[in-house]
Amino acid sequence: MLYELRYHDGTGCAWGRISNGRTYDSIWLDRALNIHEAGAGRWEPQLGFSMLGTDTGLYTAAFDDNSRVMRACGEASGQIVCTDWW
Repeated sequence: MLYELRYHDGTGCAWGRISNGRTYDSIWLDRALNIHEAGAGRWEPQLGFSMLGTDTGLYTAAFDDNSRVMRACGEASGQIVCTDWW
């Protein structure tokens, strides 16, 4: 299972990607004002929440970072995993 945060410099948008997943695994993005706010547990949760069906991979919708920090998170088998804030 792989969770990734993807980003496009030209558009300033980020999206999440899950690969090698199983049915009902999920992926989403969190967005925070800055790294300090993220560390304090203050962020917009579960932007673009998406769940796998029969496929093994999936992308979330793309979201403007609005000059904020973002991370991709997902849940598989009851365990939540997140990328670093970027």
